[in-house]
Amino acid sequence: MQMINLGVDDLNESQKKIKVLQTPYFKQQSSQSQIRARRKQLKRIHRKRLLGISLIFLAAFSFLAFRIIKTQHSTADVVQQSNVAQKKLKQVTTQHKNLKQQVKQLNNDDYLQKLIREKYYYSKSGETIYNLPAGSQNNIAK
Repeated sequence: MQMINLGVDDLNESQKKIKVLQTPYFKQQSSQSQIRARRKQLKRIHRKRLLGISLIFLAAFSFLAFRIIKTQHSTADVVQQSNVAQKKLKQVTTQHKNLKQQVKQLNNDDYLQKLIREKYYYSKSGETIYNLPAGSQNNIAK
């Protein structure tokens, strides 16, 4: 058995000896393989572009969705704070009206005398004060 050792020079010489026939069938097959290779390359390029565009769209969509959700939460917080402030305003307004009415009544001498008599048990000379339970006042009026 004899071993054949072909070097680079031997391959180049053998390739130089092979001649391609330029037949119409060979030309057709060659052009079709070039067309298929080009289509395959274009398909890879289109996939890469589609992936890039999809990623950009997804990033933009995610950002906008995040902003919308954050805005909704902020709006809900503001509405809640507004409701709390409205309730507090009603309470303060009612309290203010009551205090105004009380100031008006305190300027009336008859009311002031009645209040002092009831609260501090103040009496005129010769007058006796009786302290009755709260429920008994309804029975006396009947």
